[in-house]
This record gives sequence, C-alpha cells and structure tokens, in this order.
Amino acid sequence: MIEKMRFVSVIGPKDDIDRVTDKYISKYDIHLENTLTELNSLDNIHPFMESNPYGQLKKNISQMKDYIVENETNIIDMNANEASATIVNAYEKYDKYNKEVDVLKQKIKEINEHKNLIAPFVNLDFELADILKFKFIRLRFGKMTHDHYFQFKKYEYDKLNVIFLESNIDEEYVWGIYFTPVFYRDKADAIFASLHFERIIIPEDYVGTAKESCEKYDKELEEIQSKLEEKEKNLREYFDSNKLNIASAIETIDKYSKNQNVRKMAACTIDTSFIFNNEGHATYYIICGWMNENDALLFHAEVEQDVNVFCLIEEAEN
Repeated sequence: MIEKMRFVSVIGPKDDIDRVTDKYISKYDIHLENTLTELNSLDNIHPFMESNPYGQLKKNISQMKDYIVENETNIIDMNANEASATIVNAYEKYDKYNKEVDVLKQKIKEINEHKNLIAPFVNLDFELADILKFKFIRLRFGKMTHDHYFQFKKYEYDKLNVIFLESNIDEEYVWGIYFTPVFYRDKADAIFASLHFERIIIPEDYVGTAKESCEKYDKELEEIQSKLEEKEKNLREYFDSNKLNIASAIETIDKYSKNQNVRKMAACTIDTSFIFNNEGHATYYIICGWMNENDALLFHAEVEQDVNVFCLIEEAEN
C-alpha cells in the first residue's frame, strides 16, 4: 500500500530554528527538501548561511575531554543558552589553567637551561661571579672530547701559558675551565679551538658557586612543580563539582549541533506576509519536506499552539 504524502512547510524566527527542530521536527520522520530549490520562484529568499553555532563549543568540549567526567546518568534539562554558558564557563577555567601552566613550564625550561649550563662545573668550589670579573686573567668554560684532552695533556699543556681545571668527566667529554693571561689570550683561544674545545658562555649574573646555583635552581623547580600540581588539582575539583551541569550541557550541545543538517536544507527570508505581525522587519527560516499524511496532521496539530511557528500542509499533486 502506497502511503499518502503531504508537503510540509515550517516557518519561524531565524533564531528559533534549533528549538523548533529539537522540540518538533526531530520527533517525526520527515524527508527534507532543499528549500531554495523548492521555492526558487521567490525573490527574497536566500540560504541559511549561518555556520554551525555550536561548532566552537564542540571543539572546546573535545579539548577538555581529559577533565570531563563521562557517563553522568542524572542529566538535567537545559536550553541552548544555558548549555552554551556552562561550556563557555568551563572552557574559560580550562583555558586560564593552560595559560598559567604554559607560563610555569616556560619558567621550568629557562631554569633548566641555566642549570644545565653550569651543572658540569659544580665540582669547582669558587664564586662564579668573582672569577668572571678577573682583570688580568681570562678564562673559558667548555668541554672537549677525551681524545683531544689526551692530546692536550700529552703534547701541549707544558708548552702553554695556560692552567686547565677539570670539573667533570663523562663518557664522551672532559669539562673544565682554562685560565690564561690577557696578553696570551688570542694564542690560547686558537690552540684550544684547534683541539675542538666547545666554549660555554656563563653569564656574569650568577651568584655563589656552581653547586649553590644548582641547588637554588632545584628549589625553584620544586616550587614550580608544586604550583603545577595545585593548579591541576583545583581544575579537576572544578570539573568534578560541576560534572552534572557540564555533562548535561554537553548532551544539549550535541543534540542542538545535530540540527545543522536541518539548517543546511533551510532557507531564510524577510517576512512580508505579516504572518507574525512584525511588519516585515524580521528574518525567518523556512523548512520544507515530505511527511506521510498521518504524521503531517499530527505535526500540524502539535505546532498549531506555538505562536512562533507557522505550518502549511499541501497535498501531493501526484
């Protein structure tokens, strides 16, 4: 048996399309038609160009997924505005947390760079600032391979006007400082360059010994790590205490976001027929499609009492 079909047109204020879709259209089996194609004879009709208004909220929800408590069963009803506000507030907390964490992580990076710079010299027990200010002696911090260091010790050391202090030895390098008189500096630098001595520039603002500086940096790193853990704890507590509202908002946003399929098929027009008694100043959506006759009549009866919805039902020509 062939079902009798009716062509249904739904009209209402543009900003009310999501409510109508969720409350009425989603409950019925309707085959949507491209409204622009169906009503191509009208001059004042144009596509529903607005992009998915919930697209950014969906992205924000995805970004917060590690903090969102999933599968919350006690979902509460929310409208689109309430759900949007809930997600926006949660994301502001999340975004602020991430910005603060980025600042702290940058500090960790900078501290580690300073620490790594002087860590090989912790065995040299003298004030860095003091030796860096020598007037008549020049010094160079750096490292060279074991082979080059062996060559230096065996063939060059006794011939040079240089003192080399070892500070650290690892599997690949010997770290240390060489001291040389100001007048001998250029020659010493050239010889050490030929030995592939990799110079390390130590800023003059270091205070204390290298060991003391490393200990100070370790303390700063511990303090920053404590701050990171505290911020993480506070953010998780926020999401946990607001898990019902956030879960409800996510479900609402998901529901309304699916309405984008209806938006793609809808069109907009300026109301010139005074259907809504607005003197033609507002923009309205138009949705059209096919329903079987029983659904079409039920749909019409349901929306008839809604002052923001106008429904027109037409019989199929064939």
